[in-house]
Amino acid sequence: MSKFSKKGPESAKLRNFTLFLISFKLTKAQYCVPERIIVNKPIDCASRKIGMYWIDSEKGKEALTEFERISFNGKTSVVKCFPKTGRTHQIRIHLQYLGFPIVNDPLYNHPIIWGPSNGKNGVYEFTKEEIEKNFLKIHTYEAWIIKQEVAEGGIDEKDSIEKFDLEDVGTKRKDSQDELTECKKQKLETNLEQEEIDKPAVDDGKSEIDPDLPGFDVSKLTKEDDCFECKQIYRDPVRSDMTMYLHALSYKFDDLEFKTEYPKWAAEDFNG
Repeated sequence: MSKFSKKGPESAKLRNFTLFLISFKLTKAQYCVPERIIVNKPIDCASRKIGMYWIDSEKGKEALTEFERISFNGKTSVVKCFPKTGRTHQIRIHLQYLGFPIVNDPLYNHPIIWGPSNGKNGVYEFTKEEIEKNFLKIHTYEAWIIKQEVAEGGIDEKDSIEKFDLEDVGTKRKDSQDELTECKKQKLETNLEQEEIDKPAVDDGKSEIDPDLPGFDVSKLTKEDDCFECKQIYRDPVRSDMTMYLHALSYKFDDLEFKTEYPKWAAEDFNG
């Protein structure tokens, strides 16, 4: 029997480990979180496609989290989080439920995705399908495109990203693809004709690859002048694109304990 089987002595050890494991995390939430509060709200998967979860009292699994405010700087709170269960995105969803989402949470702190209530008290103005569609509109590679006027130094890159019109991008892509369709058909016909001309008279199937042949030839790299994708310039991610203020601070099992230092964003005078 495999040691990862759900039955047998190994699984009993794993269950004991889960029961006695104590952990807490640190996060930075919007507004002034109460000094101490407990959230006991079940969580269910709303979309497996994008890995999104939400509060669902009927289908959700039990989820319990304790929160303790450490500091408040007038705008945001630093909060200790003690998850008593281990549901996916549990801390993030429970803070969203309280109305104190993590300040830079790209999924659970986005009214455009969830609606004006932003998921507070488990209120969602959109259906699962609409929420999924809203998420995919925002978190798509098109959001990384730098507009032409930015590339030419006309406006600030940040303003370009904030004002980016994804629907306009979709229209431009469609128009561009339509224009390319006929052109590709013509090129395909030309290429097929050329292949027939260049085709060897005899092919005995014994030919081998010459090890002395050169590798990738950059000069043969082609670019379609009318291709929407080929004409775009993409920005590099910055630190804020890859950071969320949720930090695993401590894990404890029996006499063993692992701790880390407080992150910089947990300082009361941190303005980032």
